[in-house]
Amino acid sequence: MEAQARMRNAKVLVINLGSLAAETVKNLVLAGIGAITIVDENNVGAEDLGANFFLTDEDVGKNRASAAQRRIEKLNPRVAVSCEEKSVKGIDSKWLANYDLVLATELDYDQFCTINEASREAKRPFYAAGLCGLFGFVFADLIEHTFTIDRVNPNTGQKLGPETSTREILSVDTKEEGGTVTQVVKKIERYRSLKEVVQGLDESFGTGLSTRQKLRVNPLLPLLLAQWDGPYEYEDQLRTKAAEKCKQLGLPAEIVTDSAVSFFYNGIGAEFSPVAAILGGVLAQNILNYFSQSIQPIQNALLFNGLTNEGPIYVL
Repeated sequence: MEAQARMRNAKVLVINLGSLAAETVKNLVLAGIGAITIVDENNVGAEDLGANFFLTDEDVGKNRASAAQRRIEKLNPRVAVSCEEKSVKGIDSKWLANYDLVLATELDYDQFCTINEASREAKRPFYAAGLCGLFGFVFADLIEHTFTIDRVNPNTGQKLGPETSTREILSVDTKEEGGTVTQVVKKIERYRSLKEVVQGLDESFGTGLSTRQKLRVNPLLPLLLAQWDGPYEYEDQLRTKAAEKCKQLGLPAEIVTDSAVSFFYNGIGAEFSPVAAILGGVLAQNILNYFSQSIQPIQNALLFNGLTNEGPIYVL
């Protein structure tokens, strides 16, 4: 009941309403989130119509969020939906403090970092997400997030203290009912900002991996890091920078295949509905998990590769 109350009272801010945000908003509204505010200064263009189901031909030229508002509201009249034609430059920590969670999409690296730092000042959890053709990512900075999990008839006990480099067990309570033993384990997960993560990446990432594990690392990781150092006029420039990122991370350059580079480069700025649907579903569920405080959240980067249909999570 408490989890449902938190969800019904939650106020979520969504920055930009591209196809990924549209899928996420749809799922949150259908789940009964309390309120959603969408900030978008962009107008609807022809490129929006192929992947954003909230928009039609009649909306071309109108503000993207305002054009979609009525259709979003129809999904669930109990959810309060509001829109603002506000520039990202006008978003600060004082304004973000009005919301319980911030989701930023369709921004460049510097803009993501600016919003992330403002959300930290406001002590608000932050998600960054984006698409690049067949690829997509979700990054989470929940600052410090406490949650509980139930372990039914556990075979082993749980010790208080650090569980991983980012997670700590705070308490363990045991209850028995009808012959079933349940451990209620309370944990806290600690996060770093996007800027801290990116600036801190080095060879230690690959140190603990076997040769086989290194070869299986999602090529989106070095490609995305390389793209954030861009833009690039030619595909070969991206390939060279991605190889440099592999070296920085202690990974073999061969994980960045020619096909991965080509699909990524040619997918910059492109939104594919199937990828948006997959990632939007995962993102919405993680936001709901955050409010439920009963499921372990993403820590801290999910990278989806549409070439292999894999979406591993990396602690960066």
